Amino acid sequence: MATTSKAVVGNIEIDIAPLVVVSLKCLFEKDEDELLKLYKAAESPGFFYLDVRDSEQYVADIQRMYAITERYFSEPEVVKMRDFVKDDEFRGWVNADSVPC
Repeated sequence: MATTSKAVVGNIEIDIAPLVVVSLKCLFEKDEDELLKLYKAAESPGFFYLDVRDSEQYVADIQRMYAITERYFSEPEVVKMRDFVKDDEFRGWVNADSVPC
């Protein structure tokens, strides 16, 4: 279990949970310590902060990816269904109309 620290806000003492900070730049540089930190943060309940400072080129790639994603999901369902492959393996997407209540 993560150790909390204390802070006083408006005369009230509150617990503050630690927030793991993961460097995007170090991840792309395949820094072993940073990769392990990300792995531990991802398997633990809660949140972690992805630090994108000094990662302008990566952030630009992410912004382009979001733009592509937004265009794709703005397409009519008939267009998106062209990408649907029916087989026995779950691929992370289910037609909401086919899910029972």
